[in-house]
Amino acid sequence: MGKIPNKTGQVAVISGSPRSLTFGIAKRLLQLDYTVIIGIKRVEECNKKIAKLKALGISTKNLKLIEVDYKSLKSVSKFAESVLERCIRIDLLICNGGVINAPYEVSDNGLECHFQINYLSQFLLTNLLLERMKYTSKAKDSPCQIIYVTSVAHFCSRLDFLELEKSKVYNAMKCFYDSKLCQVASMLTLDRVLKTEGANVQCFAIHPGMINVDLWESIGIGSILGSAICRPIETAADTILWPVFCPEFESKGGLYMENGKAVTPSWEATNSYTQQRLWGRSYELIRKYI
Repeated sequence: MGKIPNKTGQVAVISGSPRSLTFGIAKRLLQLDYTVIIGIKRVEECNKKIAKLKALGISTKNLKLIEVDYKSLKSVSKFAESVLERCIRIDLLICNGGVINAPYEVSDNGLECHFQINYLSQFLLTNLLLERMKYTSKAKDSPCQIIYVTSVAHFCSRLDFLELEKSKVYNAMKCFYDSKLCQVASMLTLDRVLKTEGANVQCFAIHPGMINVDLWESIGIGSILGSAICRPIETAADTILWPVFCPEFESKGGLYMENGKAVTPSWEATNSYTQQRLWGRSYELIRKYI
């Protein structure tokens, strides 16, 4: 990524986990003097990550970690409330919370955990922070961005709405694929709604490439092989942030992207029936929290 002006005073919110990608993104943003707020489940596990940033000479005075459990919509709501209390502006929201190939588990809200952690909690967080982002874009007279860290795996999904929330026949990888499809389909709908409103908030769903050894180990690929086929964290972080800083995308949104380029998403993600049914059901599930 080339020379980018400092973003002093701007605020980025990241949903994530203690895994490396979250802090790879935070590293890039801190280098640009963003104020960075990370919603993370296990704050105590992040001390080594913060120490590594400091060892690289990166100031962490503008980094704030707030505990949140993405298996609980109530916890997500409290996290959003804390962000809004702290920040009069939000310029960038990166939804990076994720789980893959997890054993079957039901969330605090009675939902399959891939669906809730990867998709629904991110959908709720977006809705709770969206008005502040609209206000910010008007105040600075330039776009704000919402980025969903998704996966090329969404091409493998065919949604079964009867199985989506509570899997009767559990297949962990299918649940992961479905959650990533939900991200892309919802992003396309949200961007269309925002354009209709005339809001200057742009939405993207981005596949960062094969990354993060922790995730590869969770699906049975060893750390050595995972390291061989994964791209560096810095490259993945730049891929995610590319539409934020690349002038080519300044007036665009509603894009699924791979390797810095817009790519046509899956047929299922662009299907109007899928989008409408998912959008309506998502609001039903989060209604009491917004």
